[in-house]
Amino acid sequence: MAKKRVLFSIGSLGGGGAERQVIQYLTHLDRSQFEPVLYLTKREGPFLSEVPDDVPIASFEERVALPRWNFPGAIYRLQVQDFRKFLIEQQIDLVCAVTIMNVLVAGEAIKSVNRPWLAVSMADLRNELKRELGRFSTIKHHKLSRAFRAADRVIAVSTGDREGLFACHQVDPEKTFIVPNSVDIERVETLASELSPNWDPHQFHIVLAGRLTHQKGHRFLIEAIDQIVHQQDLKQVQLHLLGQGELGSELKELVRALNLEDHIEFAGFINNPFPILKAADLFCLPSLYEGMPLILLEAMACGVPIVATDCPSGPRELLEDGKYGKLVTPENSGELASAITKAIENSAWREEVSRSAKEHVAEKYESNVTVHQLENHLLEIAHSEG
Repeated sequence: MAKKRVLFSIGSLGGGGAERQVIQYLTHLDRSQFEPVLYLTKREGPFLSEVPDDVPIASFEERVALPRWNFPGAIYRLQVQDFRKFLIEQQIDLVCAVTIMNVLVAGEAIKSVNRPWLAVSMADLRNELKRELGRFSTIKHHKLSRAFRAADRVIAVSTGDREGLFACHQVDPEKTFIVPNSVDIERVETLASELSPNWDPHQFHIVLAGRLTHQKGHRFLIEAIDQIVHQQDLKQVQLHLLGQGELGSELKELVRALNLEDHIEFAGFINNPFPILKAADLFCLPSLYEGMPLILLEAMACGVPIVATDCPSGPRELLEDGKYGKLVTPENSGELASAITKAIENSAWREEVSRSAKEHVAEKYESNVTVHQLENHLLEIAHSEG
């Protein structure tokens, strides 16, 4: 059988979980059956350097001269036209459109060129949709629903993500499947072995990695640290926040107001967070909502005990109802502080849960396992077209 040229489309390779997952797809896709090609809206982001050498990269903003005036829908129409043109030029056999804006473009472009395609959702759309669609959200929502329903298959990364697709877009359950996010265990272990952070070993180090946005719930973790440090007098606690985002200034002001500057570090975006994760005593994820948080899998793969919010969706599924980490109510800094304190006081729990969680990730979420699931879906839609 001739190899299938598969186009993966995503906005950029910025430092998020969806972008990291696309790198996993490109890296582990079986080259005896597929030739991956990458199409970006913008050629930017820290993960560009991780794209395998054999994967051609194209970007909309390099291929198309943008209009001087951005009338409503003008950019979208240009994106659809160029996407369609690229499919023909590159003789693409299959398309895998990742995240909703790329599904929106691919769905319209593929109508007239008849390519089998997967629409991949990376978030629970019941929470994410309005923020992602921006202006003219009602029109975009209608078009997006048509695109998801037109796709040959729809891929969700978690049970909650799949339920969100049903609720928001009425997709066909018979063609909607879960392919969870994955971790390249060998790569994580290699990167984690690089230079460890120069931390005081007598302190208790907590890490959160994620964009500084409302969704990630940083405020509640900062308030929890305030209770732990100032009310419970656990002065040895240090919180390290990895990531950048629009709430950076606001969160730094909150830390100053709570007199926590000696206990909370804003480390910015770290291209290789794995030595930090490996060195941490605890990883906290205080999110208000997720899809399937890849950073949680990566922390588990590094052998870090977890405290996470039981938010929709992902953490409960990954931690198997609390078997592999503590779950707390979202937006509840008091409950979060209590869970962190119990973790600090119970070293036996930390040792046991970190060991079992690491084994669980290696067994169920290793990249080769989940990318093989994606390959099967690609092959099946290719054969159904043939």
